[in-house]
Amino acid sequence: MKKIVLAAVVALMVASVAMALTLPRNETLYFGGSMWGPLTNFNPLNPNHGWGVDLVYPTLFMYNPLTNQMIPYLAESGTWTSNTTYVVKLRQNAYWTDGQPVTAYDVKYTFELPFTVNQLVAVPSLKAVNVINDYTVEFVFSQPNYPNFYGALYGSYIVPEHIWSKMATSDIFSYANLTNPVGCGPYKFLTYNPQEIVLERNDNWWGNDVFGKPAPKYLAELAVSSNNVALGLLLQGQLDISNFYLPGIESLIKPYNLVAWNDKPPYMLSSNTALLFLNNSVAPLNDPQFRRALAYAIGPTSDLTQRVYAGQVPNYVDPLGFLPIESWMQFEDKNVVSQYGYTYDPAKAVQILDQLGYKKGPDGWRTMPNGKPLKLSIICPYGWTDWMAAERIVAEDLQKIGLNVTADFPDFTTYWNNFTSGNYTMAINNFGSGISMTPYTYLYWLFGYPVEQYMYNGNFERYSNPEVVNLLNKISSIPLDDVNALQPLYSEIEQIFLKNMPVIPLWYNGMWYLANQSVWTNFPNAKNPYAFPSTWTNNAVTTASLYLYTGIKPAK
Repeated sequence: MKKIVLAAVVALMVASVAMALTLPRNETLYFGGSMWGPLTNFNPLNPNHGWGVDLVYPTLFMYNPLTNQMIPYLAESGTWTSNTTYVVKLRQNAYWTDGQPVTAYDVKYTFELPFTVNQLVAVPSLKAVNVINDYTVEFVFSQPNYPNFYGALYGSYIVPEHIWSKMATSDIFSYANLTNPVGCGPYKFLTYNPQEIVLERNDNWWGNDVFGKPAPKYLAELAVSSNNVALGLLLQGQLDISNFYLPGIESLIKPYNLVAWNDKPPYMLSSNTALLFLNNSVAPLNDPQFRRALAYAIGPTSDLTQRVYAGQVPNYVDPLGFLPIESWMQFEDKNVVSQYGYTYDPAKAVQILDQLGYKKGPDGWRTMPNGKPLKLSIICPYGWTDWMAAERIVAEDLQKIGLNVTADFPDFTTYWNNFTSGNYTMAINNFGSGISMTPYTYLYWLFGYPVEQYMYNGNFERYSNPEVVNLLNKISSIPLDDVNALQPLYSEIEQIFLKNMPVIPLWYNGMWYLANQSVWTNFPNAKNPYAFPSTWTNNAVTTASLYLYTGIKPAK
């Protein structure tokens, strides 16, 4: 009976997107998880570009978090020839789809664009980009910021100079680029509508001999209105890969022959860290001891993840929020974590609050030391159902120690406005905690930005500590592989972090990934980890998930 009802529900759900499914089924890979509205721009220089740019425009390198390796992509090699000079040699068989060769002049033009340097590449110490010959380019620094530069090498898209240089500088950033974009990646932009974005394989791609020829002729990213619709499409085989959070999958994987990263809990890889941001600019959250009391009061991660995610994500989180990947965990100082870290200990939280003078009033809620009411709230966007459930759990934990905490769910626009303006007390967020080559990116996102009226890029908790900024600046000037020089600096930051608790790591957010094997097979998983299993925007290069498209095979 349940299967009959499910089939009926699924049929209704897929009807809303059926019009989008018009390509040859056995040649098309359908997926979803990045298209939340109609495509408005395909501009690789605009950070708000739509899905698919990373498969049309190249970066110089890719980064594979599964192996912690930088992989030459458009670049054939990259070498530090001195402490301040980095030389990139380009592949000499790469061509734009209009037939023009990809040269060092394209790289120079892209990296010298003011929009790129200031907003995307973010390499402030870059003095010059010199063309040595058509296929060799030299980057010269006053002092390299290694994390930012490496991030630029695998995160910045190269554009054809012969096309983009014809535009007025004022138009480059806002250009929609929706009519015949000229790229040189494994796919070409084909078409789009409010329901989908479609790419077509570039059979003349220079990378076919290097990375392998992609198996699907077409890629289609679908605009799916809800997680329930995504689940229906996946179970019917009309969605090959889902990168949505889908609850209840533990009971569906085997019956429907689905592929997750692991075949038992935790089913998902970790993609980023969800944290509880504490507004350090308002009382009593401006008191480090009060913040530590909150950390002790929040229940074990295993309780939260089991109740919210039912085994999809790990049942622990690092006290620092470091992702469980080699590039980050190699710098975790276990002695510092052991000495200054925290565990679930509500009695300890009560002891701290009592000592600080936060006594319970007649209504059972704690008051400020001066006797005034103490009210706090946690915010996350309405409709983000897993976050909403987690927020309720955290609020309940804090209520148990006598804190009057409410769980509030504003719409996303209100949430973002309040979060960035500091008009909140506590909030859940994970926007800058994703995978990278170094924990510097995570720590800079948390603590590096100076406190201003509006915080759009990070330091949403408004924590101000010149010592941490100084340590981050020192870290940025040291090569990423110089572990001996970097470790003491990271250890100092970690100690400050845990003693002050400006934010509280809550759980590892999953790399949501399920694949249906009815049309395509050989999907990556923990037993066959040839690719990071993400189709999210930019992940083809920032996690080297490009290999997913060359590794899957037709089912029949």
